[in-house]
Amino acid sequence: MGGRGAAFGKGGDHGGGGGFTGGSPAQVEPAVPATEQPKAEPETDAPEPPMPVPEPAADRARSTEDRIRDAVAELTRGDGGWAGITDIRKALADVDHDEVTQTLRDMARNNPNIHLAPESNRKTLQEEDHAAAIPVGGEPQHLIVIQPVQDPDALGRVQAAGFASATDADLEAARVHHGTPSTVYDQIRAEQKRRAQQ
Repeated sequence: MGGRGAAFGKGGDHGGGGGFTGGSPAQVEPAVPATEQPKAEPETDAPEPPMPVPEPAADRARSTEDRIRDAVAELTRGDGGWAGITDIRKALADVDHDEVTQTLRDMARNNPNIHLAPESNRKTLQEEDHAAAIPVGGEPQHLIVIQPVQDPDALGRVQAAGFASATDADLEAARVHHGTPSTVYDQIRAEQKRRAQQ
């Protein structure tokens, strides 16, 4: 018994007159086995990855030319200045590279108030500028300008009067109108050629 008594203190044995004379020993709550410990609730409210935001239907319905015009207006703040082709491509990043190229070529070819031009200071060009350039006649074009329409009401007058009855001035003003659809442009050009041959 000597070994066990030493573990409890200096008193002799724990019967009779020594030891706990002031009442019962303190009650100790038994330890809860690890297997009965409450389990952590699994995290069921973990945030899900964000869903991709679909492109607005209005943007999908608008033509590439319309979006280029909007981009030029935004980049130049509508003052009729030059905009970089690199910036145009960034604004239409979701549109195929070749489609943007062809649309820009068509716009410059079909509308006399839309012009493409090379950057005069080639030292300022970066790799992305060379990649974005529009090749025209073997020379890369880096800039675009859309000049203001001088007579914005001419297109409406031509459509109201009809191509054959519209004045020469209205036909020409409508031909260079920003909002003239390509089909209307072709009809205007056909009427101008017919009049020139008379």
